[in-house]
Amino acid sequence: MPLRPWLLLLVTALGAAAAALVVAALDVRVVEPAWRERVTWGLTCAAGLAGAAVALVARRSRARAADVGAVLAGVLLAAAGTAALHGTRWGWAGLFADSSFRTQMATRYAETAALVDYGYADLPAYYPPALGWLQGRLAAVTGIEGWEAVKPVQLAVAVLVPVAAYLLWRQVVGPLPAVAVAGLVSVWTAHPQKPDEWLVLTCLLPWWLLAVRDVRAPGVERWPAWRLGLVLGLLLLVHTYWFLPFGVATVLALGYDTARGRGPVAARRPSPLPWRRAVAIGAVGLAVSAVSWLPVLVARLRLPADSLQLRFAVPEGNRPPVPLLVEPLDALDTLGVLVLVGALWLAWAGWRWLRRREAHDLAGALALAVAGTLVTLALGAVAERYDVGLLAFKTRDAFTMVLLVCGVLGLIDWWGRLPVRRGAAALVPVLAAALAAGHAGHHLATLWVTGPPALLAHTTRYPDGSVPSGTVGQDPYYPTLFVDPDDPSVAEVRSAWRELRPDVPLDEAVLVTSQVDLLATTPVHGFLAYKSIYSHPNGQFEDRVALLEEVARCDDSACAAGLLRDNGFDEVDGLVLRRVGDALVLPFMVDDFPDRTRREQVTFPGELFSGPEFVRRELGPIVVVAVVP
Repeated sequence: MPLRPWLLLLVTALGAAAAALVVAALDVRVVEPAWRERVTWGLTCAAGLAGAAVALVARRSRARAADVGAVLAGVLLAAAGTAALHGTRWGWAGLFADSSFRTQMATRYAETAALVDYGYADLPAYYPPALGWLQGRLAAVTGIEGWEAVKPVQLAVAVLVPVAAYLLWRQVVGPLPAVAVAGLVSVWTAHPQKPDEWLVLTCLLPWWLLAVRDVRAPGVERWPAWRLGLVLGLLLLVHTYWFLPFGVATVLALGYDTARGRGPVAARRPSPLPWRRAVAIGAVGLAVSAVSWLPVLVARLRLPADSLQLRFAVPEGNRPPVPLLVEPLDALDTLGVLVLVGALWLAWAGWRWLRRREAHDLAGALALAVAGTLVTLALGAVAERYDVGLLAFKTRDAFTMVLLVCGVLGLIDWWGRLPVRRGAAALVPVLAAALAAGHAGHHLATLWVTGPPALLAHTTRYPDGSVPSGTVGQDPYYPTLFVDPDDPSVAEVRSAWRELRPDVPLDEAVLVTSQVDLLATTPVHGFLAYKSIYSHPNGQFEDRVALLEEVARCDDSACAAGLLRDNGFDEVDGLVLRRVGDALVLPFMVDDFPDRTRREQVTFPGELFSGPEFVRRELGPIVVVAVVP
């Protein structure tokens, strides 16, 4: 009999804690090449042995083996995460790329429990707040700084992902196939730097199969609408993008069901998702997540709004990542082969349905999910021609994930159809499980545990200017955006501000700055987001840039102070700018749609902030300016 969910989570948590103790006892240091090699081999061998053990236990008890596999997957990810981040207080990738704004969220919610925007003052949170809020509240309860709470929550989510996915897949395909899918695919598609996206992408597909297609393992009762709605609401609180391709897939599925219902009587079947049930699931989901979307909706209706958050794309980002179509044969890797196997299994199931009328509900539902991702990519390509962004390139991850699931399930299906599985053939599942799990462990180790995301966490400066366990500039070097190695530390900037404006606490200050390390680790309010795609929909990013450019054109300090104090956005308390020659510069990134982003800046004359309306401190290349009240 399968373990209850709470007991499964408890056992996994205990195993993860034991793995963390082992890593601490060994004092693993992935910044050292010797340790990177040891960790890679260790995770590869441990994962392979775990896969073989699960297959051997399955000979006696499939349910017990599945539970063991889910626990081992969580423990493996715990060991990988703690090994990668042992010796640093940063989360994955430090402050590189999207880690910066996720860290900024934790910093904001360490200062307040209110669901507010992590950057601008007096605006509601527009990014799903669940994980950032948990990180911030953990910091508030434990007394650590918000940025320090990013790491433990990331590690906890990594343990949760395979177990949560397994619990959902267990309802869809039964215990043993569920652990094969959840344990392998959650590791192959791991993205611990973005735990919100990883968690939702991994769990959304099995939820969708249950809710929209009513695909269930034999003996599993249909979930009530409220339970499916509850899961939907929780996922919406964590991350929302993946609901676009799966929303498209839902429309395709409902269209298919409608067309089938109007066909010959013999072909008619009850819809897996009756309209009343769909409305009930949606209503519960929206009610659970209302704390996130309702304030944003109200703000959009009341205030000027934009869609800069969607104006990011990459070249060829709307092309489906089909192996052999986007890369040559000699570049095909193991995961690419498995994706092709998944596509072949869907084609085989479709052929059997067309030629023999042998329906395969699971394969049919997964085919609709694949179709949803392909249609989303096509919509992105069309929208791009009209200068409209949909972030469709992200759907490539969903496409790959669904086909990896199909590949795993296809191999299990085909093996189960073979007539003879005795003698030496009985060892095939053990060998296959060991190789698949070992490959997953090696993939995780090389891409994440010993790769740039881990090394960045060890070479990013702390707010006090010290470095965790690596060295600044260590190869490969990935700088924090707009921060140079010789810049003053965040602590020095904070100290300068307190000297200039002791009457304005940092958590109340509105600063014109793009010093990412300052914004990510200090609960100040930025007057302008340092990337347009990070700007709140009601932030009026372009109008704020125009105001700062007007300030830069002022003839004297009185004009500049007047505009900064009295404008239609926020009363500015100060500026933290970079000195370039005689000028003071505010760099920031804007979209270069459809080709990522480009750098722009506002350049202020150096003497503009020298009048009696301002006081300032020179910290090498960084200048801290306060507006005199």
